Amino acid sequence: MKHTFVSISFVVLIFCTSVRAEEEHFRFGLGTNINQLFSSSSSSPLSIYVPLVLNERWCIEPSVQFDYTNQIRNNQIDNRYYKEKNTITQVTISIGGMYRTMIDSSLLWYAGARSSVIVRYSDYNEEGYNSYRKTRNVTYACGPALGIEYYITQSFSLGSEADIVYSYLDHPKDVASSGYTLTSEFTNRLNSEFLIFLRWYAK
Repeated sequence: MKHTFVSISFVVLIFCTSVRAEEEHFRFGLGTNINQLFSSSSSSPLSIYVPLVLNERWCIEPSVQFDYTNQIRNNQIDNRYYKEKNTITQVTISIGGMYRTMIDSSLLWYAGARSSVIVRYSDYNEEGYNSYRKTRNVTYACGPALGIEYYITQSFSLGSEADIVYSYLDHPKDVASSGYTLTSEFTNRLNSEFLIFLRWYAK
């Protein structure tokens, strides 16, 4: 899966950047995934997208996402109290290549693919029992994407996108552990995602 991910990412990047960038149509911008505003999850990852519109048809969009979760829970066993701490840090780096078609002057649809590398660090500790676990794992993901984008103004747009994502989890790396046997949550997974974007473009 690693070789497949690298190959897809390389093809997406080289193919899109080989498309001639037309000066009168080239635009760059910044965007974010605003799904977290509608999520009940306590985790609110920060995602930043950088759309690079090469011409009327082609766009590449690298992105980075940072997610940090810190959970603390107090437990009691046989009149003995102890504290559980679980800290998870996750960084996602991705690249997408899109073919765009204008529907009218302010609305377009696009189709393409995205590929990502997700690095996840976990630090779990049980105070009072001298038990701890630190792990690191890497997930590779790729899949097709289909979306629409509506330009509210020349500089701001609102869009939605549906993705089918195939993910492969590399086995966790045991950075440090005590009294634990490490297991993978999954090896391969196929799922769908629905994203909502807010983008700003430089004139």
